[in-house]
Amino acid sequence: MSRANSIRLTSLVLALGGIAGVSYGQQVLSAQSGTVHYTEGSVYVKGRELHPRNGQFPTVRPGEELSTERGRAEVLLTPGAFLRVAGHSAVRMIDNHLSDTRIEVLKGSAIVECDALLKDNAITLLYAGNTIRLEKHGLYRVDTAPAQLLVYDGEAIVQSGSDELTLKRGKQTALDGVLLAEKFNRKVGDSFLLWDSDRSALLAAASVNASQSLLNSKSPWTTGGWGWSPYYNMFTFVPVGGMIYSPFGGQFWSPTMVAVYYLPYNSYAGWGGNSGKSSGGSTTTSGVTSSGSGGFGGGSSFGGGSRGSGGSAVGGGGHGGNGH
Repeated sequence: MSRANSIRLTSLVLALGGIAGVSYGQQVLSAQSGTVHYTEGSVYVKGRELHPRNGQFPTVRPGEELSTERGRAEVLLTPGAFLRVAGHSAVRMIDNHLSDTRIEVLKGSAIVECDALLKDNAITLLYAGNTIRLEKHGLYRVDTAPAQLLVYDGEAIVQSGSDELTLKRGKQTALDGVLLAEKFNRKVGDSFLLWDSDRSALLAAASVNASQSLLNSKSPWTTGGWGWSPYYNMFTFVPVGGMIYSPFGGQFWSPTMVAVYYLPYNSYAGWGGNSGKSSGGSTTTSGVTSSGSGGFGGGSSFGGGSRGSGGSAVGGGGHGGNGH
């Protein structure tokens, strides 16, 4: 068995094995972006250091700044999209409406993992007069030193003054001069990208447990959103139906897919979304079509340290970049 498949299988066993002693049905239906979901080290909002408490998640509101020193942070944006902030970095929430979420990158590095972009949701990144609209499922990174946007997967439209540029998978542009699409090596990353991959893998694993919890509580689930995983003690993205693959290759499971694979056939009757059995190929979920081909990077894991249902992760080895 390959390492990627072994990681995936182990994560599913752990997620399902932890179901017995949990409370069911806890979930959040996001009315806005900005929930600080996870932090490591020193992280600040409005200049005050966050001290995470079990089950409590602070919010970054419009006009407020989230900054890090020797720390990192993960923020929930629109359902299915995660903002991750590197060490010695800062971002400001401009607008937290799901229909027009806007985040300004002030310094350092920030990555948005967009596993799903639901209907009527929109995400825009801002930096030094540049406006970056995220158009699709993908992985997007903004650095300020050097000032650049990298599109590992997906599509973004960049506007700077009267100039406009569409960047697709494997392309980058400088953000301190003329917009110009250039290729970059998607297999080269740094510790921040590795951490991003690890977080994505863990959240994908948690989606199995969150979906099982929703099934057991008979909670209605008619649209994709944030669901609570009692076993992992975190929120995660739960699609409305079928399965969604992250840009790293991790699998986000819907209640219908968990019902098909882990419960008797008739136990998922009445659920919305995809009710057919599927083990790969192409799955259409919440308006997003994802193939079962895994993540970008040729099926190998980036850096060898992924936890959870990582599937295939970024690239094949080298560490480079700015080291955040």
